[in-house]
Amino acid sequence: MNKKKIIVALSVIIFVFAIASVLMIAFLSVYYKKNINVEYDEKLFENEIGLSSTAIYANGSFDPEVYVPVKMDMQGVSKKAYYELDEISSYIIDGFIAVEDKGFYEHSGVDIKRTALAALNYLKGNKNTFGASTITQQLIKNISGDNEISVRRKLTEILRAYNIEKRHTKSEIMEVYLNIIPMGNGIFGVGAASEIYFNKSPSELTAAEAATLIGITNAPTAYDPYINTEKCIQKRNRVLNVMYAQGVIDYQELCASVELPLMITKQEGEVNSWFVETVLADVATDYAQKMKISQSLSQYLIMTGGYSIYTTVDTRVQSIMENVFCDLDYLPHEIENGLNYSMIVINSQNGNILGIIGGAGKKSGDRILNRATTLVTPASALKPIALYAPLIDSGEINWATVFDDVPTEFRKSADEYYPYPHNSPDRYDGLLTVKDALRLSKNTVAVKLCKMRGIESVYTTLTEDYGFESVIDKELDEGGGVLTDKAISPLALGQLTRGVSLRSLTEAYTAFPNYGTKVASRSYLYMLDKDGNTVLKNDIQEHSVFSVDTAKIMNQLLSEVVKNGTAKSITLDKTVAVAGKTGTAGGNRSRIFIGYTPCLAAGIWCGYNDNRSFGPANPTHLEIWDKVMNQIESECCFDKGKIFSVEGLIYAPFCMDSGKQYSHNCLYDPRGSRIDYGYFLPGDGRIFEPCDTHVIVNYDTESKGVVISPGEREDLAKVSLIKNDTRSFPKEVFITDAEYVYRDVNPKYLELTEEGMPYFYGALKP
Repeated sequence: MNKKKIIVALSVIIFVFAIASVLMIAFLSVYYKKNINVEYDEKLFENEIGLSSTAIYANGSFDPEVYVPVKMDMQGVSKKAYYELDEISSYIIDGFIAVEDKGFYEHSGVDIKRTALAALNYLKGNKNTFGASTITQQLIKNISGDNEISVRRKLTEILRAYNIEKRHTKSEIMEVYLNIIPMGNGIFGVGAASEIYFNKSPSELTAAEAATLIGITNAPTAYDPYINTEKCIQKRNRVLNVMYAQGVIDYQELCASVELPLMITKQEGEVNSWFVETVLADVATDYAQKMKISQSLSQYLIMTGGYSIYTTVDTRVQSIMENVFCDLDYLPHEIENGLNYSMIVINSQNGNILGIIGGAGKKSGDRILNRATTLVTPASALKPIALYAPLIDSGEINWATVFDDVPTEFRKSADEYYPYPHNSPDRYDGLLTVKDALRLSKNTVAVKLCKMRGIESVYTTLTEDYGFESVIDKELDEGGGVLTDKAISPLALGQLTRGVSLRSLTEAYTAFPNYGTKVASRSYLYMLDKDGNTVLKNDIQEHSVFSVDTAKIMNQLLSEVVKNGTAKSITLDKTVAVAGKTGTAGGNRSRIFIGYTPCLAAGIWCGYNDNRSFGPANPTHLEIWDKVMNQIESECCFDKGKIFSVEGLIYAPFCMDSGKQYSHNCLYDPRGSRIDYGYFLPGDGRIFEPCDTHVIVNYDTESKGVVISPGEREDLAKVSLIKNDTRSFPKEVFITDAEYVYRDVNPKYLELTEEGMPYFYGALKP
């Protein structure tokens, strides 16, 4: 190629480059105006200056106007301490520049050469990384929390870095950067890292210590000094070599530093409590929703924002719960084999979470699985809110409504019929009132109640009235199968596909002591920024789900569960009014109890971490619930002198086999008195209708049979039996009231003995 052609070619290249530059500048100008919120970036930058850790406050004096910082073993949402630049060692400042951004003092926020090389690298196919970030660009990423891997984000970051450089000095940028950079273990900034890792201020750091901190920032988890000590040392030494190459340290300092062990101060008691982590999660969720940002960005901003969060914790309650659940001498020895517990206590009048435990034993780390807020199977604890309360509220059932505790269907497999559903324990008791069906947690009655309400109505109650978002309408699983909770087993027996959190279920039960109004649980009241401005306010949220009278009746019904039902081991009812409901997950994999007093709702869950079934030994969740709540009531006196109101209800007798008014015929039942008492709504005329279930029959005591045609015989006894024409099963079923059932059939003798009774009546003995 001759000289003239070379000149022409170069001219064309220069011209094209000039045109491209003009177009790029124009594009960037337009993009900048459309996509960069200068004032927002400025606010983010200014907000970081002087910020230390977000503070958690509790009403420690229990005076509504007085809040105090939460004690040390419950704080530490983040560890952050702000230091001005002249309070930070030059090893840190110069070391970061040497390792991260050698041209920091020369560029205007972006290193053009490094950015061009990074772009070329990206175009070659390495699309998972861009690199080339200056300290100013890293600052943008850290104050915004935006670390999306995309060309758009990188372009935006470049423009934002230019803007920051125009508004602030290099010293200001470096100061903020060093105070917000993530240092692992929930630590932000070199000042807090210096205090925690080396127990000294950042001005006192040696070259080796500074290099350690600089190295950690590259990958805080990979170079965690507590967990990955050797990797941390190797990274430190590579940083030291760069610091030597850039003239930050001399050869003697390099040689001396690389030989040093990692002298890290082990911090004890720095794990966030279950309550603090619950607060952090709730605040992050609400802040993300308000600001329309991602959950992860919200968490970052909350952790590093220097906010003041005022919580609902009752430090007395939380302390009692932590003491009980950390006492391995009190907890069953199966804890060592994976048995776990969780518990939550809520003030049912205002929704305040007073205490929460997410797992048994001493909490081992931050952000570990919280069993009080993750999904568990509610089992029979779902029945009161999904079935009994709504049907009482609609007037379809009352305290004395009678159901037949017998299988609702028989499912055939091969040549064998299997009754459904099973009860726990596995027995059928025949005619039972609503009181006893709930007290004994009869699955057969629950299925019948679910059919009475209808699948759609129960589903709507759970999703709309109680806000259970985890209840499934219809979706496909990974194998293409259909998942749905719109079926009998999930809605009647509480075997939900995904479950519901213990927190949400306990929250639902606040509707009972709060007389029909459910109160949303809350872990914090409000959050202030560093200037005292309210950022978030968490007001009481109430929702009416049934009437006051329905709540009064349910309180008495659920009190029977504690007095003489599935939770009769509870002793708290000897000192304060207590009600509640138990639940056992399918296959006996977990157990739950939601109990409440006039002021408090408290739920407890227990199960194995690997979801295996319990062995022959019963878990002690009821005893632990009882221990915690007895201590709370003894020390805090929430319910002193308070009872469940029955004002306005009718207290009346009824026949246990008909649910109607006790009649003359009821006196002759061979089992003795069949009278019981219950609470009813005014105007419920069903309790004044005479019993039509007991029938007087002639009974031959010798042949032990009912004589249909007695003739002139005078040796027959008069007894009252239960008339029931509905039991007809394809196989023999043991029903405990079978020998007291009369069926209007024609034979002269209706045998009541096991040998003579037709199989479909039920047997005398199992």
